[in-house]
Amino acid sequence: MIDAAINEFDIDLERSWMVGDKKSDVELGQNSGLKSALVLTGYGQQHKNILENLPEVIEADLGEAVKRIIESLS
Repeated sequence: MIDAAINEFDIDLERSWMVGDKKSDVELGQNSGLKSALVLTGYGQQHKNILENLPEVIEADLGEAVKRIIESLS
């Protein structure tokens, strides 16, 4: 799915992020060469404890994660 989106939409991997609340979301981003962010809503708090490689950003919710991501792009 990520590869199809990259090809179809000419996505810049250097500036792209995968955001989610599950271990599989973070791993998908990391395995696809994307930076990743974990939000602690939903399954996030539970999955934070089982991640082998922590993402670049861990925040309480999507809004806070977006703020951190935007800050990292400047």
